[in-house]
Amino acid sequence: MRIIAWLVGVPLAVIVVLFAVSNREPVEIGFWPLPERIVAPAYLIGLVPLALGLLLGAGLAGIGTVHARYRHRRAARTIRELERRMAELLSRAPKLTGPGSDSGRTTPPDQPGPHT
Repeated sequence: MRIIAWLVGVPLAVIVVLFAVSNREPVEIGFWPLPERIVAPAYLIGLVPLALGLLLGAGLAGIGTVHARYRHRRAARTIRELERRMAELLSRAPKLTGPGSDSGRTTPPDQPGPHT
């Protein structure tokens, strides 16, 4: 994944730098209902909205993962609680003595099983 980030990130950074160096001329921009006009380098007029969109998209993506992170934490808590309860039950269970134990028996010892 890091290789992909480098393969995309480095050329993108080079393109942004070349765009900024090539478009340093001042440009006047106005927004229709407002009487004021803004004079700024052309690269700022192109890159600032791009950066704001990137930040807004990252923020919205982060907000979208909040519920999933909450579910993950709740599941992890449940797993820890179940593991704790299982360890407690296993510590209270009688210890198995080996192959001759009655651990696999399904009928009470005083009743004949299917093999007798």
